[in-house]
Amino acid sequence: MSATSEGPGPGSGGGVHFDYVAALLGPSKTRQIVSMLAEAGGGVDVHATMFDYITTWKIFNASVELSGDESHRLSDDGVPLGNFELLMASMLQGENLLDGFRRMAAGAKILRPDLTLLVSVYSGRPHLSIGFAAPTTMAKEVYVEALVVVLHCAARWALGRPVQPEHVRGAAGIDPRNGSLLALLSKVVRREGAGVTLTYGEDDGLARFQPRAFSRWHDATFAEYTRLVDAAANDAPPPIDEIVGRVRTLLLEGRTSQLAVGRHLGMSVPTLRRRLADHGASFREIVASVRRDAAEVLLLGDKSVEEIAAELGLSDSRCFRRACRAWFGGAPSDVRRTFRAEAGHTPSRTA
Repeated sequence: MSATSEGPGPGSGGGVHFDYVAALLGPSKTRQIVSMLAEAGGGVDVHATMFDYITTWKIFNASVELSGDESHRLSDDGVPLGNFELLMASMLQGENLLDGFRRMAAGAKILRPDLTLLVSVYSGRPHLSIGFAAPTTMAKEVYVEALVVVLHCAARWALGRPVQPEHVRGAAGIDPRNGSLLALLSKVVRREGAGVTLTYGEDDGLARFQPRAFSRWHDATFAEYTRLVDAAANDAPPPIDEIVGRVRTLLLEGRTSQLAVGRHLGMSVPTLRRRLADHGASFREIVASVRRDAAEVLLLGDKSVEEIAAELGLSDSRCFRRACRAWFGGAPSDVRRTFRAEAGHTPSRTA
């Protein structure tokens, strides 16, 4: 067992070695995809022996698209496109991060029987462990690292707060000198056994998911990934300040007044306002942002504008109609049709 400092990875901007990527895809396929990305003008050096984290994401994503197999051909029967999206949908059915992990693990027994997803709780802290059944290979270990990082980024997006694992355990067989995607999650990775285990804080495990437009999960997850990359490169915390994330979470949990939020955070209303102002935010702006995100989801459903206004805590439907125009540029009925068309949803009634 060893705990290694994995920092932002090798190279000036952080990233992984060619061998790390090739361990999963094979040298020939890796070179093929790199050449394809270079020809497409993606700023990729066809002769590179190091890949930055963004390029690594592009290579792995291109591999899935080209093969139509989300397992990168590691599973005997292959894993069709859309499988991971179903796992994501299972997770987002949970009330909070811990419940979401449990639901995802249950769904994986059907959708990904080649993988083992285990969720446990010790001292109130949730542990998510993912790996392949023995025997393991280097390709499988790199795959699990990539999968875990994407899941973590998806969870950050769903929660709307910059959660980070308290502890990260990776496979002993991966040489951190070649870089590792786990370096995006922690500077220190304990290398032991096989698979990956992420340990989150107790508060993070109980954090509730925010209403989200599920159709945007892929782009949103990539956006969270780029934030992790920027943070690793700058050796700085994620750009979304924790205090803002905590306020959003408390609002979603029903604490809608500044007094209630301040008391939960252990500060007075003036202190809360000052702390938010220090980060260029205000309580009113955060409330509006939370309401906007919730409205985007509610408009996909069948509730009337009166019902949505009440659920958002607005005084009446006229207030919601004005807010809807300010947020989305149109009346609720028009916005609802647009959102449903994007989601491929057939309405049963209109606003």
